[in-house]
Order: sequence, then C-alpha cells, then structure tokens
Amino acid sequence: MKRSSEDGNTQSPKRQRTRSETGTLLDLDVLDCPICYEPLTIPLFQCDNGHVACRFCWPKLGKKCPACVLPIGNKRCIAMESVLKSSAGVWGV
Repeated sequence: MKRSSEDGNTQSPKRQRTRSETGTLLDLDVLDCPICYEPLTIPLFQCDNGHVACRFCWPKLGKKCPACVLPIGNKRCIAMESVLKSSAGVWGV
C-alpha cells in the first residue's frame, strides 16, 4: 500500500529514520527478521540463497528456509551481522 504526499509523490508506509546530520533516509525494515518481524540480533543464519533468520526463529525452522526450502543449517550471515554491529553505534540499538 502506497501513500501520496502533498506533492503527489508516493511513499512506502515502511518505518524510516532520518539521520539529521546527513539527511540520509534509512529503511529500517531491512533490519527486521523476515519471519517474526522483530529486530534482527546476532547471530544470524542464512540459507544458500542468502535468506536470513534471526536466532529465535532459526531453531524453529527445522533446518529449512521458509522462503525457498533450501537448508538453513549453521551458516552464519557475517555481512548482515556487520551491518547490525555498525548500526548499533549509529542508532544506539
């Protein structure tokens, strides 16, 4: 669902934050677990296609990715974990 602003542009209803010192707009939904929609926390696990699961959802998945049914074993998502570590300092998460 899209919303229209006063100038006619459409905006996504996703939650967003603006960093006042740079004016950068960040889409914080990418920092949420795609399964439970809670904020991602380290460790993160991923399937071979790169779909992630938080540490709370991961044990409930039966070692199968809910998005593509590939195995989602003990493979960590180090790249996204690095993003979470760096965002913790910026947003105080």
